[in-house]
Amino acid sequence: MIKREGAWDRRLAPEFRSTLPTVKCLGKQRHDDTPSLAHGVFHGAQPATGAPLAAKRIKTGGGPEGGMNGFVNGSLLGRDADEFIAVMANAPGPLELTPMPDYHNGAPWWIFSRVDGQILMQFPEGGDAYNELYLNDKWYGLLPKEAQLDPAGLVRQRLGKNETGTNVLVDHYKSTLKQVVIRQSQLKNKYHGNTYVAYANGGLDTRSPSSGTSAGTDSKNTPSIEHGEPTKDLLTWGNAVWTSDLPSDVQENELRGARCLHDSGKGEIRVLLEERKLTVTFTVQKTNQIPNVSSSTDWARVANKTGIIRGDGTVPAWSADAQARGLKPDIPGARAKGVQMAFVQAGYEHMKSYAHPWTRWALLYSVVQIVKNVPVPGES
Repeated sequence: MIKREGAWDRRLAPEFRSTLPTVKCLGKQRHDDTPSLAHGVFHGAQPATGAPLAAKRIKTGGGPEGGMNGFVNGSLLGRDADEFIAVMANAPGPLELTPMPDYHNGAPWWIFSRVDGQILMQFPEGGDAYNELYLNDKWYGLLPKEAQLDPAGLVRQRLGKNETGTNVLVDHYKSTLKQVVIRQSQLKNKYHGNTYVAYANGGLDTRSPSSGTSAGTDSKNTPSIEHGEPTKDLLTWGNAVWTSDLPSDVQENELRGARCLHDSGKGEIRVLLEERKLTVTFTVQKTNQIPNVSSSTDWARVANKTGIIRGDGTVPAWSADAQARGLKPDIPGARAKGVQMAFVQAGYEHMKSYAHPWTRWALLYSVVQIVKNVPVPGES
């Protein structure tokens, strides 16, 4: 059995599952006592350093994301900010999916810019998202209003009658979030000492096939590669970028001092620049789609303007890549201690990752490596 993203995944094909020994992999669990609980760990499709998508939904919910994703995420997690916060703010597990301090090697991921990509302000600048963003009650911050935290009155009931006052729910939220941030810091580059990982970074359609390899060939003498989903269907939020058509002379200090007129809870925030008597609206990229994806796409430019990058449709490659620190030369940051091998793959969507043969072969190989040195009772 494989525990992945908080759920037991039993979707492996029967003929493949029957070849596996019973191995319990612990998903995102990376406690200090893990070596005493498991011989090894296989991580599949893991948001190793979190994802801006989790933070973005504090302002948008899941509904505006479009298509089936918008319907499913809106139904399960909340159609707008009010519904999403009511669920997420009281659940430490989902909160841990927000970007960790070392996400994208510490680069800011909550960004306000002009439509041409010129950045006006970005967070966290000092690597402290807890104080810079999560406790920030300004229009651009992520501190929920008290009314959003417990619409059904269940949290206050759970806290008990001794907890009274107007800020009880906000204080409880801050305390919960502080523990989340502490735990995230404890997990930086820390894995079980016998860890193997696999993850997808876009599709094969935007890459040049290896020499002698062709996709979809029927020739018995020519190697072929597995078909997969195209990159355009495997994009996600690498940053949360809010854009507005601002006058060219508006500066950061004016934005920080702006007054919120309306927050739709679905990805639009209208603010007043009081000295100018000017109203402007910021919108965040609502869907994980961009036009004209090809092998010549300038991904740095796309990320700068929209925040969208390659991934598996849910996990941004910047987060999954953190598992390959020290193994993959182009990944910045300190070595991910404990990771023995990282399978950087392509062509499959997050929830369908174990339906793809590449993931299953990576898992099979990893399980063999994990169990081959397990002591056998009775053997000397």
